Amino acid sequence: MPDPSSIPLPKPGDQLGQYEIIRQAGAGGMGVVYEARDVDLHRVVALKVLRPETGGADQTVTNSATDRFLREARSAARLNHPNTVAVYQVGRHAGLIFIAMEWVDGGSLSEHLRESIFLEWREATAAIRDAAAGLAAAHRAGIIHRDVKPANLMRARTGQVKVVDFGLARVHDIPSDLTQAGTILGTPMYLSPEQCRGESGTVSSDLYALTCSYFHLLTSRPPFDGNNLALLLHQHVAQPFPQARRFADEIPDSIEAILARGSKKNPADRYPSADAMLADLESALAGQKVIVDVSKSAATVVTRRPVDETIDSGIIASPGDPAQPAAPAPAGPAPDMTAITPPPDAPNNLPQSPTSFIGRQRELAEANHLLMRARLLSLIGPGGTGKTRMSLELARSHLAEFPGGVWFVDLAGITGGDVVGQSVAAAMNVRASAGKTLIQSLIESIRDQRVLIVVDNCEHVIDAAAATCAALLGGCTNLRIVATTRQALGCAGEAELRVPALALPKADDSESAEDLAANDAVRLFVDRAAQARAGFALAADNAHAIADICRRLDGIPLAIELAAARVKVLSVAQIADRLGDAFKLLTTGPRTVLPRQRTLRALIDWSYDLLSPEERTLFARLSIFAGSCALESVEQVAADEELDSGLILDLLTGLVDKSLVIMEEKAGAARYRMLETIRQYSAEKLTESGQRPAIQQKHLEHFLARATEAEKNINGPEQAMWLARMDADHDNIRAALDRNEGHRAAIELMVQTGHYWTMRGN
Repeated sequence: MPDPSSIPLPKPGDQLGQYEIIRQAGAGGMGVVYEARDVDLHRVVALKVLRPETGGADQTVTNSATDRFLREARSAARLNHPNTVAVYQVGRHAGLIFIAMEWVDGGSLSEHLRESIFLEWREATAAIRDAAAGLAAAHRAGIIHRDVKPANLMRARTGQVKVVDFGLARVHDIPSDLTQAGTILGTPMYLSPEQCRGESGTVSSDLYALTCSYFHLLTSRPPFDGNNLALLLHQHVAQPFPQARRFADEIPDSIEAILARGSKKNPADRYPSADAMLADLESALAGQKVIVDVSKSAATVVTRRPVDETIDSGIIASPGDPAQPAAPAPAGPAPDMTAITPPPDAPNNLPQSPTSFIGRQRELAEANHLLMRARLLSLIGPGGTGKTRMSLELARSHLAEFPGGVWFVDLAGITGGDVVGQSVAAAMNVRASAGKTLIQSLIESIRDQRVLIVVDNCEHVIDAAAATCAALLGGCTNLRIVATTRQALGCAGEAELRVPALALPKADDSESAEDLAANDAVRLFVDRAAQARAGFALAADNAHAIADICRRLDGIPLAIELAAARVKVLSVAQIADRLGDAFKLLTTGPRTVLPRQRTLRALIDWSYDLLSPEERTLFARLSIFAGSCALESVEQVAADEELDSGLILDLLTGLVDKSLVIMEEKAGAARYRMLETIRQYSAEKLTESGQRPAIQQKHLEHFLARATEAEKNINGPEQAMWLARMDADHDNIRAALDRNEGHRAAIELMVQTGHYWTMRGN
């Protein structure tokens, strides 16, 4: 009998039974989901295929995985409700097992959160109402879902929400072979207290998870966000559920009441059924009062971090002064907007941009949200991501709210921290009064006025900028400050918003020109290219080349603009071909901007020059890693007599703070990576240092050691963990092989990874 792990997963164009694969749409621990076409019935379906390697060569494990996979199909097939996904067929083809299901074409609510920050409360309530209706149908059929979360709530283009993925579902009163003492099922961010303790999921557990999902949709964050699994489980069990109004103050009392009841620690105190919760949701949407005792639901402060649902569904080993919410405004007739005279714009010195502002609606929404709650908002990110443009757009949108003035202060041209205060005073046309310092005079001139100051490019005078901002905020009660910087100022009460690169097109070129026209990175390239060459437009014959350029430039707005300027003399395909050395190509910025913004190299030079000697050494050595890397890998590869391993964590933290390295949390572990353009720059620095051969050799030896350890354990009881580790290191293993072809250690690395690659179908 052939090893199931040797069976390849289907590719676009392949056919499983009557279903032709169009594209891969998603993947989980057990299965891969494809968009497919039913060639007999001429309809699009979702095809969930069980991973062949789930069981490996162990027939017992294979049978268990198959049973669980078929359990999902049987559970979902028992339902016939508009708010649950329909199952059409279970099939087998060429050794693969698959489920054909209804295709829901609007994406998951988790995806919607990534695009829109949060949902307006009525939209969120309508979505959860649909989900509650779907769960009510499942519960009436005797099915408990056990993994309710935004990723498992799919929205059709009509707006209707459907509950999907019954992979962890079980039937009432039937024991589950998945539930054993000391194990936890589900996604930790949405787990009920009883599930956190390893108890079996119930109807009430599903409703707690739905309440957590509701909170997430309303506030853009899960209710609890511990830095590790043990802390997260403890928060669900022991900490009060936070009030959503601390993060979205427009939420009505009726919604807070629903959240309070659905999140009770004791299951008996929650809603008795999904139908009961559904009734309250419909009442809230109709504007009726929902009465629930919320006295035991005190608000707590939640520290936000990016949500990563890679702590995903599955079996997890179990580890042993709030403000009073304002009352909602009374209902009444809508005001006559024609009778309202808009307030005049505040005095300001905001520069006018010669180009259009594209995208960033998601980031602007969150910036507006934070600016109303914090007096100092720092927009943080690497050079070229558009922090300045975003700060100006944000400031313009608030001109009517700051009658005392909106002032832009550019610190890029100053050379000493002692003139930060002078720059602020000059922008506001304030002079020192007799017997007072300049800062005291600034405070006196503002006093209690509502004033907004944008302080741009703080990174090279970070200490002085922080001191000036702190002094002004301390003396001016109605002052707000927006700072743009590559690292946080470190002031008390500072709110930080990371400004990422623009969202990228999909890597598989599956999007049409029409789809790509909606992508912000592509829109920026096309807009700037049309300015450089009259008549330039997105078309079917250049769309994928433009998408490739945007991906290879990591969505960095400045890099995209510099590349777009080259359409004067090169075709889009030629620009893409020449991006192997981006620093030679991207050198055509306008003369009216700062010198460091005219070329990509000058932009990164600006950041590099601010590093300490030790940070520069580590920065260069990090270029040897491909994709991302773990802290222990950096400590093993980058440390030597010149750079002590004990310094690595602090130096790496400094590079993250300065926006030259990105930290990402995956499956509860931190990993570090560079944007590709920054990695190219750091690779040049490593070559110039003469240390590349030595660091390259250490990189090869390190990943050979990791692969050798994995090979010893990959067929053991912790197979999933070792496969995940190898998945995370895959880019580095490939890079080590490519760079060291024919080297004895590289040959050994190929031998040690052969079994892994076979299991993964590579």
